[in-house]
Amino acid sequence: MKSKLVLPSISFMILVSCSGNAETNSNNENDTTSTTELIKRDTLTITEETELPVSEVIELSDDTYVIEEMLATIQSESTPGQNLDVVMSEEQNLYLEIGYDKTGKEESWKINLDIMNAFGVDVTLEFTDANHDDFKDELVIWWSESDGNNGLQNGFETSQSGLIIFDVMQRTEILNLIYSSHYSTYSAGQNANTDAPDYHAKMADDSDWFICSYSHDIKMVDGEIHISNYYSQTEGEGECELKKYKEGIYTYNVGDEIYELKK
Repeated sequence: MKSKLVLPSISFMILVSCSGNAETNSNNENDTTSTTELIKRDTLTITEETELPVSEVIELSDDTYVIEEMLATIQSESTPGQNLDVVMSEEQNLYLEIGYDKTGKEESWKINLDIMNAFGVDVTLEFTDANHDDFKDELVIWWSESDGNNGLQNGFETSQSGLIIFDVMQRTEILNLIYSSHYSTYSAGQNANTDAPDYHAKMADDSDWFICSYSHDIKMVDGEIHISNYYSQTEGEGECELKKYKEGIYTYNVGDEIYELKK
């Protein structure tokens, strides 16, 4: 499992206006017959999705760029001599490079993720047999990003983690899932004693907070995706997007070209 951020849209999106303190709860309501279950808590509504998003973030690119950092590399398990690298350019763009031992890089695919902090990016790669054709030729890209500013009177924290699956043989994307997202800000309260030598708004009781956070535990097992342990937190005033996928095992439906919850 790779579990560690304000990126591509997901097919499931709930826009919430939060007022005061609110807590979300992942316990199911009584409706067990529908594939989509609704949980209502005052102004907060969460829909449990049973299909995983396929919105595309990878596209073939002819960009000219200079590599700033090699983030991850892997050799193909089904095509001898094929190498796949994820790199970051000097402009802080991510690219998937596909090349071969004898000829070098032959293709570059841009991964359209908005990188806020180049020093907070982490990528790992593995292969899986997502479509169950007995070939491990689907590239699994685990990524995460984090950023923040821990100021005395105000600050913020943001982090996201996601999972992209790219069919290398077909050059198509079959999954783009953000399974964890956290964003919070704080600022000194109206009557805060900011001149105190030990004052820090993050620790003060009267500070103003905004929190919008959710996460799932994710495991990839033999091409299937196991989702469990949903958590969410909201606090303060503002717009908050929460995403939730029903706990269970998701398998790739080759006909419909989508990951869906096993019945």
